[in-house]
Amino acid sequence: MLGIKDTNVDVWEIREELGSFVIELFTNVRKQKLDQWFKESDESTAKQGLEVCMQAMNESNIDAFHRVTKTFQRWKTEIFQSFMHPFNNGYIEGINNTIKVLKRDSFGVKRFERLRSKILWQQGVKRAF
Repeated sequence: MLGIKDTNVDVWEIREELGSFVIELFTNVRKQKLDQWFKESDESTAKQGLEVCMQAMNESNIDAFHRVTKTFQRWKTEIFQSFMHPFNNGYIEGINNTIKVLKRDSFGVKRFERLRSKILWQQGVKRAF
């Protein structure tokens, strides 16, 4: 009204932006450490790396990290087994997804044998390339 600028508002806005920036930076650093641990660990270093990662996430003040730590604790055995056995079901899931897409695109096909032939032909074409 009098042309006097309220500087308190600007300070609070800057403080909120800075706080969110620090939290985002902290989160990204933790994510990068977790990603690095997962990519570079083997069965001998996985246990130590997971413990360090879980301790760092517990020390943070971010609730999402606390939930992830609890999840890691519940699935610890399975996580370690993933380092010992490099198998996953990604290939089968890909085939299932292809079949679902073909079913959706083939709406109105009158005979099951026709749909089955399309699915088998599609999988045969993928193997040829």
